[in-house]
Amino acid sequence: MKKFVLLIGFITTAAFMKAANVVIDDISYNVDVETMEASVTYGNYDYRDVLIPESFEYNGKTFKVTSIGDKAFVNSKLISISIPYSVVSIGNNAFENNEFLDKLFIPNSVKDIGQYNEFNVKDSIIIEDGDQMLIMNENMAQTSRPVSRFYTKYLYIGRKLWGDGIFSDHLSYSVSLSSVEVLEYGDLVEDMLKIIWDGHTGTMHTLILGAGIKNMQSINGNKTINKIICRMQKPIGFDKDYVSTQQYLDTEIHIPYDTQSNYLKAEGWKYFLVYYEDVPTNINIVRKDRGALGIWTLDGKKINNSNFDKTNHPNGIYIIDGKKVIIRN
Repeated sequence: MKKFVLLIGFITTAAFMKAANVVIDDISYNVDVETMEASVTYGNYDYRDVLIPESFEYNGKTFKVTSIGDKAFVNSKLISISIPYSVVSIGNNAFENNEFLDKLFIPNSVKDIGQYNEFNVKDSIIIEDGDQMLIMNENMAQTSRPVSRFYTKYLYIGRKLWGDGIFSDHLSYSVSLSSVEVLEYGDLVEDMLKIIWDGHTGTMHTLILGAGIKNMQSINGNKTINKIICRMQKPIGFDKDYVSTQQYLDTEIHIPYDTQSNYLKAEGWKYFLVYYEDVPTNINIVRKDRGALGIWTLDGKKINNSNFDKTNHPNGIYIIDGKKVIIRN
């Protein structure tokens, strides 16, 4: 009987010690002592620039930050946030009810994003270029609410998105784009199906399609779009019935040099009347903006602006207000 009680006590103690909550540099984490991994948890992040490190030390041990937990930044008044490349998942409701972010950069290390995330970002959201699919978790059987909402002016999608069989066919069924003005697909994205629907994209005026698009069902079903910029040399045809006659008359189509003959042969495209061959074909778009204003090193470390002096700072490349700056002294 004693041995049985001791065994139960040992198991209970081991389970209790497996995970714990710690606070490092005012960021709260849940740490797992078995995997040596950490997840960002809820804390007071109001009116703050939050730089999540790739790892941190606690009591002589190094923990790798691999996730942002459920409701980690819900109702926070974040000014800026930097997500490291060690993070592979973002939990449910992680960014809900944030209104002060100007930019958000989601690195290509993130493999999945949980349900009910409201990305309320004033200027831009960039989902970095990548070959790996980003899974938007959802349960459409239990709710009619879009699973994720992108409230921003500019949305850049650099890789394929998928969610429970819905993202592969209808982006706006599971994601609301109600405030997006410009939607851009990167050159690594191959599938662009029925992405734009009335009621979800009432403010969108520009659609930008990357050079790698190989699968399309339609361009749009929204009457507000008046400009489409294409980097495709040979466009893929689409169902013409999703575009109104007025849009065929008025929408500007900007395409690479010397490609109009290809567009005029493609189904759907051949009905547009206003073409401009003004899209350069030799531009290699690289997305390295980590989504926050200020001064950053290339490895994601934020520099105190008041202490930054170009004349005595080490030579190198810095990100200043989202732009690369080379310093040579």
